Amino acid sequence: RIYPGERVPCDCIVLDGGGSLDMTPLGGGSEPLFIAEGDEILSGCVNLNGTLTCEVTAAQADSAAAALIQAVGAATRGGSSVPSLATRFLELYTPVIVVLAVIVAGILPLVYKIDILQAIRRALVFLVIANPCAMLAALPLISFCTVGKAAKNGILFSDIKTIQNAARTAAVAFDKTGTLTDGTPRVASVKSQRMDADIFIKIAAHALAYSDSPEARAIIASYGGTIYIELIEDFAEFPDLGVEVNIDGVRICVGSQALMAEKAIAIPEADKSDEWAVYLSIAAEYAGRIMLSETLRQDAASGVAELARQGVDSVIMLTGEAASSAAKTASDLNIKEYYSECEREQMLSAITDIRHGLPPRRTMMFVGSKDSAGEAHTAADIDVAVRDVQALNSPFTADLTILNGRVSEIATAIGLAQYAETFAYMTISGVFIIKLAVLVLAALGIATLWFAVFLDLAAALAAILLSIRVLNGDGRGGGFKGLLRR
Repeated sequence: RIYPGERVPCDCIVLDGGGSLDMTPLGGGSEPLFIAEGDEILSGCVNLNGTLTCEVTAAQADSAAAALIQAVGAATRGGSSVPSLATRFLELYTPVIVVLAVIVAGILPLVYKIDILQAIRRALVFLVIANPCAMLAALPLISFCTVGKAAKNGILFSDIKTIQNAARTAAVAFDKTGTLTDGTPRVASVKSQRMDADIFIKIAAHALAYSDSPEARAIIASYGGTIYIELIEDFAEFPDLGVEVNIDGVRICVGSQALMAEKAIAIPEADKSDEWAVYLSIAAEYAGRIMLSETLRQDAASGVAELARQGVDSVIMLTGEAASSAAKTASDLNIKEYYSECEREQMLSAITDIRHGLPPRRTMMFVGSKDSAGEAHTAADIDVAVRDVQALNSPFTADLTILNGRVSEIATAIGLAQYAETFAYMTISGVFIIKLAVLVLAALGIATLWFAVFLDLAAALAAILLSIRVLNGDGRGGGFKGLLRR
């Protein structure tokens, strides 16, 4: 039994009872998840109300919480925590300091009247204070804090390289279905001159009973009545076109305009539509159409706007819809660039062209649903999957995973990455300025060896403590300006 206020210890299924769960410990949204008998619940969430009698479905090691912990741990092991520009700087920094130390030890006694041992001592101070450990010690912690902060917001980076790529994002391309929309089609309207809409939907639902297409699921859900399987015979499904079936001896076709044309069914011009339509014929005669639509996610428009505020130069929408429907969706979301009627090959080509048009060192994200797959993901620098927290047990294959299904969290991820990279550069710059000042003092003989050791340790500790500041960032207004506002 799980009582109100208790954390769910293992993945399980509800046998008796109901109530609501707090999913925020798993990176879900702040809205409670309502559950009832027969629902599956994940370990790590908190029972808000109602006593639940549950049956365990997975051991703790195989639970959702364990999968989340493993994914966060894996993110800290991939790639270098040192930004690429900082790496190039450090490659020059160390040999330059060694050369300067040799100059101090070998040339100062010749130019100034100082003892050779004193010159060597100053050179040793040079080498101690120039040690880059203070600059590098904080960088892994900045990366770890970024990964942890992101996970708390329902964002999973696959590795540190993804954080660095996200900080330089210039373009974000969305596969519309399942990202900007909820991915579930619904019946919007029914048009038939031959029968009542309820009868029309009933016939279409029976014809599609054996189909697993999104259109079939939407129409059957809209019907909501009993499907009399014994009436259905000779079912045949044509991929991407529709179905043909005998219902009580009458031949029924349900599908696209292309299927109607293939079966020589004439559709009246007034009924033809470039939007999402399913057509139906009865006994080789046109009977009417069903219009389907998807619902935009609640935060889709605000999430797209937030990307622009985060410094993303272009937001692109890719969809298989007709041009008129795609234009309306793009207008609703204030997206200026979109590609309609995209099959997988066209989508890959569009992403490749966009990627090649970016400035040097800028990156591109491709955002798809958990079901999106194929070469379209690999063509972009960062593969982003938008999925629900309930899918935690599924493998994490994307570079960046949004667990709570919120489009706005993509901008949050970019902001956190920018904030972390800016803080890393500022940490390196601040420590370097301190070291440079002490190097000058060492060359003049003012800074002693112990002073150099103490200052190097103090600089390292200060950099480490300041790096924890990343945990206070919320991902909004990332970069230098955002950092100064905190």
